[in-house]
Amino acid sequence: MKINHKKLVELRRGLGVSQTTMCKDLGIQRANLSRYETGAIKTPASETIERIADYLDCNVDDLLLAKREHSQTIPSRIDIHVHFHWGDSNEDNQA
Repeated sequence: MKINHKKLVELRRGLGVSQTTMCKDLGIQRANLSRYETGAIKTPASETIERIADYLDCNVDDLLLAKREHSQTIPSRIDIHVHFHWGDSNEDNQA
């Protein structure tokens, strides 16, 4: 289960709770919460996600990424079109 780090930050701040307070209340390391919130840790233990959801008074699903958000599509090819015009533009006007 991948956590939606932006939603986690939004919900925590919405409650007006600091990372330090939340960590003390949940008994988790502040470094880990910080990593959840920055997206450095994308898949915390399911028990941790449940505890965070209970603390933030939301559903577990509210903290998880939707399936379509799990992966980011990277184009296999990028086309770049560049047009150059050689010559003096005055020549075109005189002809």
